[in-house]
Amino acid sequence: MSLGVPPRLVYDLIPVVLGSDNHWWPLDYVRLSTVSKEWLVHVRRKLYSCPLLLSFRACSLLARTLRERPNLVQLVQGLHLQPIYRAENEGRALAASERADLRYLLELEGLRSVKLGGYLSIRAERFLNLMANADTLEELHIDGSLLHESAGTFSPSLEWDEYTTYRFPNLKKLRLANLELDIVAPYPSQLAQCPLLLTELTLENVDISSGYLSSILRDSSQLKILNISAKTASDFGEQLGLVLSTCCIDTVRYEVQEDCFAGHTIFGLDAAAMTSMRCLDLKGLNMDEDLLGYIGSCCRKLERLTIAGRTIHVCAGGWVRFLDSGALPSLCWLGIPEGTSVPPFKHGMGRKWSCCIRQHRDEELVCNCQQVV
Repeated sequence: MSLGVPPRLVYDLIPVVLGSDNHWWPLDYVRLSTVSKEWLVHVRRKLYSCPLLLSFRACSLLARTLRERPNLVQLVQGLHLQPIYRAENEGRALAASERADLRYLLELEGLRSVKLGGYLSIRAERFLNLMANADTLEELHIDGSLLHESAGTFSPSLEWDEYTTYRFPNLKKLRLANLELDIVAPYPSQLAQCPLLLTELTLENVDISSGYLSSILRDSSQLKILNISAKTASDFGEQLGLVLSTCCIDTVRYEVQEDCFAGHTIFGLDAAAMTSMRCLDLKGLNMDEDLLGYIGSCCRKLERLTIAGRTIHVCAGGWVRFLDSGALPSLCWLGIPEGTSVPPFKHGMGRKWSCCIRQHRDEELVCNCQQVV
């Protein structure tokens, strides 16, 4: 290399550089796009693959850009639309131009992932109905967290009926958070015509005001992962129990923050569908040996069981008896908390326990318990 000639980056390494860090900021991409045409090509794919828009003005600007440069439309595979108003514009109606821009974005072809938040989480079904090409959508996320604590007139909500199910035939992942869910039960004759073929369902702080979750997941043989996080178990225990009794789910993660005495409502059912469950993660439930017995009788094929929280009424001997009973012959991993704030750990023992089960080559289960003073 001759002196005075600056080093040049091999263009083939540009995708490697952009993919080496998942924490690039949009402004970083904008600066890199000005380096050269070669950088611009790859940066555009990053910038437009799934834009995050937090204001109606940003939505309008993106819509204008895509209208003026149609070649960029094919780069858009997802949209995160979470517009909110400033305080001085709180409560004003959408302008006609803003509605037109939102409609344009939601009607884009080839969208695989969409997240609606902010003011679009208020009666979110209105904006779902704007999606003219919803058959390509695989992931849908509706999050009302930006408005959940506000004192506005309207709160985040979603109405789900058989028409909504019919519009998303290829939906694989559905995540709903911080909103009120109204489920309109389909007519019996429409159940087979409107299957919801989800593989993963996540509900975080969702209040089901009417209807049953099992009515839209009925006979769903493809649902593999169910994640539920709720404030009170008494309100959601029946919903979860009905889902577990109708769907064969591989992995269930259930977390509650208050009112934790509803574990028997979930596992007290005579549900043959639970026998296929392989991974169970419970946090915040009031756990005792009776509930462990329910789990052992309903979920015989469990391979991983994790129990967390501060209301565990099972002593070290109780865990040993549960394992020695052979209730879960396929169990390979058991995770329990290091301590609780209720007896028996509070009085008498005063120690933290951790238990790990590993499966050896000879298929024998070995339990290693460690006492931490």
